[in-house]
Amino acid sequence: DPQGTRPAYITMGFYGTEEGALAACRNNAPPVWAEPVKGCVCYMCQGDGKNLHKTPLHCRNCGQLVCRKCSKSRWPQGMLPPTYHNNERTVRVCDACNHLAWNFRRVLKEGERTRALELCASGNVNIWTPFLVESVREYPVHCAAEGGNLELLRWLVDELGCPLYETTDGAAPLLTQKGDSVLGVAARYQRTEGMRWLV
Repeated sequence: DPQGTRPAYITMGFYGTEEGALAACRNNAPPVWAEPVKGCVCYMCQGDGKNLHKTPLHCRNCGQLVCRKCSKSRWPQGMLPPTYHNNERTVRVCDACNHLAWNFRRVLKEGERTRALELCASGNVNIWTPFLVESVREYPVHCAAEGGNLELLRWLVDELGCPLYETTDGAAPLLTQKGDSVLGVAARYQRTEGMRWLV
């Protein structure tokens, strides 16, 4: 198994609905790693086989084979579901996935629903894990609450099953590094539509 020695089955938690359980499965299923074959090339730059070293480099987010030049980005392990890596402190991601993640964050904060849907359609956006960089810790739902587009926030929560709470019993809300819940972010940015919907 190129992805390490994780168990074949893991318990993700207990969910009150079948939809919630299926959303957890979808959002925690790791990508299938591309199989290295003789003469394989980087999926990004399509460079010759010399770009890929004896030990193939896989993007932990999409599973594609990438060269060092096209995978300069490292994410803290918390930006990916734990099923995506072997508990490394930082994980290698390709430049395409890095660009995708930060663009997704930006369009959520700008309330651009159409663009957010387009980026999410790639299949390589993690909606159940926070964006982590320096002192930033915020989930996609926090970014959408800041952006103020209620349709976008509802799409994340209702259609994609993006959680609002750390625990399935609703006792602990998802918090930013500043300690704001999703409702707290909506209040901070005076997003009254979002506030009404969240309460």
